Amino acid sequence: MSSVDLTRWVSILVGVSLPVCLHLCRTRSNSSASVPANYTEIDWITEIAQARTRIEKDVYKTPLLSSVYLSAMNDGNVYLKLESEQYTGSFKARGAMNILRSLSAAEKKAGLLTASTGNHAQGFARACSIAGGRGVIYLPENANPVKVAALKFYSGVELV
Repeated sequence: MSSVDLTRWVSILVGVSLPVCLHLCRTRSNSSASVPANYTEIDWITEIAQARTRIEKDVYKTPLLSSVYLSAMNDGNVYLKLESEQYTGSFKARGAMNILRSLSAAEKKAGLLTASTGNHAQGFARACSIAGGRGVIYLPENANPVKVAALKFYSGVELV
């Protein structure tokens, strides 16, 4: 698999950011990219597989569709992972759930916090509700009332 194919696969299927994908590709292709002195090598394939196992029962398996247009533009097969169909409307639910499922009972009990009214807040609230975490979401003063109302449906979170 080429670096370009690997980048597309990781970013589209898992929702990992482009810098992470590019790092992964450089690492896998033995590129001479500069690495900070305090850098610790991470086995991304293992990390991704473990995250998938942790969250698979709590997230929707969203469809993967081929894009003829993007495939033609990139001279390769490009697939779109429709995370907009996720329970909370975005891939952010996966990251929040992965964090909650990674924590010990003591860490969950100590509580978590975030500042958002967007997709991350929705994913965080849902993850707290399902995984038994206790969370606080700090909202901006001009938060969209519709988004705030949606957050109030989840248990386990306090809106500040």
